[in-house]
Amino acid sequence: MLEVSVPVIVGITGACENVSTLFGLANNRRAHLTQTGQLALEHALLDPGVCCVTRSFRTDRVDSRHLHEFTLIEEEFACTHPDTGMSPERYDEVRMFEALLAAMEATMRRIVSAAVDDVPEEAMALGADLERLRGALDRPFGRISYDEAVRLLQEDGGAGDVAWGDDLRAVHEARLLELVAGQRNLPAPSPTFVTRFPEAIKFFNMRASRLTPGLVLSADLLLPGVGEAMGGAVREHEPDALRERLLRSTMLRHLREQGLGEVADFDPYLAVVAEGRTPPHAGYGLGLERALQYVLLEPDIRRVSVPYLLSEAMGFHRTLAATQPGAASPGF
Repeated sequence: MLEVSVPVIVGITGACENVSTLFGLANNRRAHLTQTGQLALEHALLDPGVCCVTRSFRTDRVDSRHLHEFTLIEEEFACTHPDTGMSPERYDEVRMFEALLAAMEATMRRIVSAAVDDVPEEAMALGADLERLRGALDRPFGRISYDEAVRLLQEDGGAGDVAWGDDLRAVHEARLLELVAGQRNLPAPSPTFVTRFPEAIKFFNMRASRLTPGLVLSADLLLPGVGEAMGGAVREHEPDALRERLLRSTMLRHLREQGLGEVADFDPYLAVVAEGRTPPHAGYGLGLERALQYVLLEPDIRRVSVPYLLSEAMGFHRTLAATQPGAASPGF
């Protein structure tokens, strides 16, 4: 796996994870601090895969779940990766999706095992419950489809209203983890994937399943006490389908309304796919601070972020809180 340094000052394609939380540069509405290195990694994709560790910037209102900046670990891997064992000519979306889930789980397990096996004393000193973490490592991660998740939440009713097509809020994620633990007869919630979301609420380049139209081959990993910490998807590699998804995406509509972008801004990315410069692939992003929250049993994400703690110590956090509006509209 090749590590790639992705740009931090970007145009709209480097800052389009959530249009409503763009961190723009002064006096320039078309330049932003990056939200994701995903599309850059896809430009750089080499067999078997590429990864990056970068900073992600959002204008989310800082609270116990959100930061203005955080560490984002991202990976994109080709269908020809040894763990996937396919060729572009023998592509199988089910195998690709299973490879994605396996890669996401392996990454999260490595972070947990690092605390348990590599630095147990330091982890305990910071609040980690090693027995709880060992128990999580001993069990396979849970898995539930978006359809099943909505049905469970509706039948339970304890987390408030949720309708099919809604994105899951933090209160839904927390309750869902409890419900899945009950189904699996576990003593406590454990990491759980929610899979196959409606395409309307996910990023335009997530591949729509050819077996279940309307749903994308995506997965969010929910962590107990934290919620979503990791998201991934199989990427759309058919040029016509990719362009069509972009043209009818909520994201593009918001970009046009705000004068921030147009289809032409995505032409270099669309060309990578149209010209076959990358094989079919998948990828994910992990918010490191949320993973640390899970490991350390820390309910407040600010307490596991060294940049935030330094910003707080130097008084910068007050300036940021006063000037950043938070999310104003759906990102996609």
